[in-house]
Amino acid sequence: MRVMFFGIKRSSVAAILSLFKPAGLTPLCLETSPISLMRLLRQNGQLEPGQVAAILTAENETATISIARQDLLYLSRNVSIPGPAEATRGPSELMEALITETRVSIDYYRRRFLGEPSVSKVILFGKNIDPKKIQDLTSALDVPVETGNTFQKTVATQEASSGLAIATGLALRGLEKKSWEPNLLPPEYRRNLQSLAKPVAFEAALAMALLGAWYGFTIADLRGLNQKIALIQQRLPKPEGSAADKNVEDLKTLVEGQQRDLQFLGSLSKSRINLAALLSELSQLLPQEAWVQNTLIEDSLKRPEKGALISDERVRTLKLAGAAYLNNREKELEGINNFLAALKSSALFKSTFNEFYFENVRRGRFRDEEVTQFRLTCSSMKEKKGLNP
Repeated sequence: MRVMFFGIKRSSVAAILSLFKPAGLTPLCLETSPISLMRLLRQNGQLEPGQVAAILTAENETATISIARQDLLYLSRNVSIPGPAEATRGPSELMEALITETRVSIDYYRRRFLGEPSVSKVILFGKNIDPKKIQDLTSALDVPVETGNTFQKTVATQEASSGLAIATGLALRGLEKKSWEPNLLPPEYRRNLQSLAKPVAFEAALAMALLGAWYGFTIADLRGLNQKIALIQQRLPKPEGSAADKNVEDLKTLVEGQQRDLQFLGSLSKSRINLAALLSELSQLLPQEAWVQNTLIEDSLKRPEKGALISDERVRTLKLAGAAYLNNREKELEGINNFLAALKSSALFKSTFNEFYFENVRRGRFRDEEVTQFRLTCSSMKEKKGLNP
């Protein structure tokens, strides 16, 4: 039997809970970062069953070194990377200190856990990792080193901070539903989570039952309607005449009308806006100092021209309302201007829209702070000319 012990100071828990209280939020889980990273690595396939890895997160002058198997954490330690003053410290000195601390942790694991599998690789989390650092670590530790890929199964990128990796691992907690995973919140909060399980399960079962009943009734109604339609068709008189009775001009007119109908239906079946791709691109282009408060996406057919009954031209519009805060109006304006320029130069947005402009830019307040608020429109047709801040 393997037992892992986790602990946290009551004052630390109280401080964390106090951050969420003003927002009216109640945390339902609190766990250590190595457990979240282990879950992430299990899900993205970087930590295979039976494999032991050293998980390393490095941010500025601090690092966390953990040695774990798929669901067993052998040890975890937070280390400070020593060095000279910031002005004279070089990247090579920081790397040497990091190599030393990692080697010490691996050596301790080898001596303390005899008979356990050896550390087969090191997984490094951090943003903008230099490939040369990977080579230096691999040579110094004599163990393969690879970067942790937070979104390996969704997005082909490794540009993610260790904090985002930890948050993603915590968000995946509901996927695995392992009863042994630690929750460092006080028992009264954990009971709240357990008490929610039954109502949620009951509501899900009730929803499935209602959907099943609705499906059954719908199928029964459709069968009855199909039978009535078949009886009516049998009673209707046969149409007089045939294609042979029609002249060539009438047949040409009929074919042209059918071709127009097919073209219109084909235009309707064209792929609509790829919402997931657009929102993903938007989140990457949005500057760090800005956030989106409201989003409206419309995809419809253009109003037909005078004399026409229908139109197959699409009208696509994306409207954003957001704000930026840097405690400096000029920099905030510069940031949202750069955001608009990035949207205009994005290949994905250019393939969907051809008009980009600000509807409104003004000063406002958010939580007693002055911010720059903006309304931005991306459209596939020319509309009223917008503003440039």
